[in-house]
Amino acid sequence: MEKTILYYTHNREDACFEQKIMDNIKQKAGDIPIISISHKPLDMGINICVGDVGLSYRNEWRQILYGAKLAETRFLVFCESDVLYPQEYFDFDPPSDGIWRYDNVWMCFNGERAPQSFRRKKYTEGAQICSRDYIMEKLEQQLAGQPQWYDGREYVRDNGKKRLTLRKMPFEFFHGDTPLISFKTGNGVRFSTDVMRGREYRKINLPGIGNANDLRKEYICD
Repeated sequence: MEKTILYYTHNREDACFEQKIMDNIKQKAGDIPIISISHKPLDMGINICVGDVGLSYRNEWRQILYGAKLAETRFLVFCESDVLYPQEYFDFDPPSDGIWRYDNVWMCFNGERAPQSFRRKKYTEGAQICSRDYIMEKLEQQLAGQPQWYDGREYVRDNGKKRLTLRKMPFEFFHGDTPLISFKTGNGVRFSTDVMRGREYRKINLPGIGNANDLRKEYICD
């Protein structure tokens, strides 16, 4: 087995919603082992519970690093608590080391003033497959000299320093015909996200997914 799923979560999403996300991952993971790194204990593969350390990107990367150190495979499959992953995401086997990102990503917003259509996003760091040694090296570099945990929401700057990100690291795309859906519920680190502009990047219905409102009703628990 060349891949391990890293499921990292701050456990601030609605518990019913997050359980549906986890069930989808378990169903489609097949024989791929799962390591979960969470703020609350989870029944999700091998679980590392770090406690309620606060909501921030710093903490997210620290959680990923903990999971990466425990994994023993060449590649790590990133999974987040607000993303509906298609089967193609787990089936992809990277042909080389580095970072590989899924290229068919759509946002589904929730809330009274949220767009009713899906919105296309170029990529998300929550849908990438990384070589373990490479990503561990990069995370250790960025986290060197930083507090173990940082309690508080981050956006552009955090404690006078740019927030941690993998955005500027080189990567390759890999394709899947089925859209990957990233939900924006308002419970994550950021309340908004960048989407692609243009009518062609707004869809009420998506192949293999269906209607945006129907998907919200199915996954977002009242």
